[in-house]
Amino acid sequence: RLKTSGVPLYFTMIAENDSGQRSRASCYLATYDVTLPGGRFQEEYITSSNPAVMRASITVYEDSDLQQSMVGVGFGKDIYGDQVISWADVSMKEQQHTFNIGYDPFNHEVLRKMFTGSRTGRLIAPKAGPDTTKNSPGDCARACADLPHTKCMSFNYDFGNAKCELVEAIEGHDYKRSKSGLFEHYERLGVGKTKQFVYDQLILQHNKIHYFNFMMVNVLAYTNIISSRGVLVDLTTPLTGLIKNASADYLEIVPCLSMIPEQNRPDWKIWCKGINPKVKNHRLIIDGQGSLTVFNGPDPMTDLRYTRANRYISANWDGFNDKESGLLGYTITVGKQHCEDLIHPHHDPHKHLFDKSQWTNSAMISPIPAPYTILPDGTYFITVRALNEVKYGGPLSTTVCHTTPYIVDNSPPFVWEIFDINYDEDTLELTAKHNSSDPDSGLESNDLCFGHTTRDCDEMEWTRLTFNPNISYTKRLSNGIPIWIKIKAVNRVDLRTIGVADQAIIIDKTPPEPGTVNDGPLYGTDLLYTKNFDTLCANWLHFYDPESGIAFYMVSAGSLPDINVTDIANLTQYNRKTHEACVPLSTGQYLEHGKTYYTTVWAYNGAIRQRNCVGISNG
Repeated sequence: RLKTSGVPLYFTMIAENDSGQRSRASCYLATYDVTLPGGRFQEEYITSSNPAVMRASITVYEDSDLQQSMVGVGFGKDIYGDQVISWADVSMKEQQHTFNIGYDPFNHEVLRKMFTGSRTGRLIAPKAGPDTTKNSPGDCARACADLPHTKCMSFNYDFGNAKCELVEAIEGHDYKRSKSGLFEHYERLGVGKTKQFVYDQLILQHNKIHYFNFMMVNVLAYTNIISSRGVLVDLTTPLTGLIKNASADYLEIVPCLSMIPEQNRPDWKIWCKGINPKVKNHRLIIDGQGSLTVFNGPDPMTDLRYTRANRYISANWDGFNDKESGLLGYTITVGKQHCEDLIHPHHDPHKHLFDKSQWTNSAMISPIPAPYTILPDGTYFITVRALNEVKYGGPLSTTVCHTTPYIVDNSPPFVWEIFDINYDEDTLELTAKHNSSDPDSGLESNDLCFGHTTRDCDEMEWTRLTFNPNISYTKRLSNGIPIWIKIKAVNRVDLRTIGVADQAIIIDKTPPEPGTVNDGPLYGTDLLYTKNFDTLCANWLHFYDPESGIAFYMVSAGSLPDINVTDIANLTQYNRKTHEACVPLSTGQYLEHGKTYYTTVWAYNGAIRQRNCVGISNG
């Protein structure tokens, strides 16, 4: 057996007679071929969200002519892989195709008709000319198509810096693709034994792997079947973590580019190709209480409700996954309403990382774009989107709008009033009400202290109480000393405001000392007679209370020396600075000639539980 294969063989016969004369005869085999037909079957993608399209191309390496070639598409490799497209004959003759491009100002048609679909990577091979900068892969395809097919067989295009490289070779035994930046590689159709297969009227099944299979039989009857890598069809959006009480959860069709953060990840735009307009490519969820997918703040799986930090926004998430095609990445946005991006547009928080293994599933947004560089106090909402990594048909995405508010609060609370203060001297229970509020973060607690002035807490140091507008606290208070009630309202970001009662309370268990009540309008003078029948006057002095002082007086008049008789004038209140009073009498109550009348004065002290004493004139 000859070791050489795949080359022409020439046979020469030389005949020589006895006289030394020679005759030569020769023949040849076009090829000496003892190997199976081979080639490279290259699918254009390995994951797809378009159930109607399958695309691949084949390059045949064969020393002998092909007698038969067939293609099929199915769920497996080899002869039985034709469940989707049955085996069909294909011509693999080498010929330069003539393409009718027509009017093509943006070079879309030249790319679509004359070149294979994009393949990730850069072909390392001799170049057909100097590198140039082109606005699109279509412009680069036009530059290649303008050269002879023997000169430009393929090209590389970098979606990052728009670099166009024209190449004199195609991928094969001598030249390989390698990952480089954002390069995509395109091969020219009609070069050698290369053919592209595009099927666009299919109904492919979700989560099924589909294979291209190509059967070749050469003239020597050697048969071989080569297969592409499996193409997985993924028609579902990424899954989330636990979602409870969702107010919205539905699928919709949105433009692919609208899901890509244009400013932050322009490199993701290359996956928006081969879009099927009938596939619902976006799932929108507005979560509810109890959901465990998106969280406010930096602590994993912990919702931050309130913060004073107003120069950055933090968030984290958990549970997103796509079992079929994996995840391309995440984007996060912040707004003042659910699903809104007013404060910060969608962006990829992991862009600076090199590998998915470094993803932290968290984001710290800083600086915040103007005019929200410093966030005003208020409520904000975080939205996280996960995009899957299908290579054709456009990524499918799931957006979770988090409904737990992210509240920024740098304003102290308000203490409007402390009122209705009472103290039970028997049970030692002090009760009071206060009107306190915080419009942003709400109130966490209200501390309580008692002082001897409006500025101290000498009677009782600050004591933490759970927020309640009705305060109840048990403590024995000092007797005879003014006690000022103070309340400190503490909001949920630990900002505080102190409110002081309008007046102090005094604990006084003894009544005032009674004084003297005189008849007549002259202070300190007691009259025995009066000529006025329509007015009754009195004055009083020496009422006092050494602990709590006199708060006010109550004065009445009667026809008997009895403190409970008020038939001439009912009880009337006078302030503590008043020491004389004249009561005008109405018709029917006029004083009678020769009759004696008596004035009664009640003195009330200023204690929290007011006590009184009484004095009556001698008439």
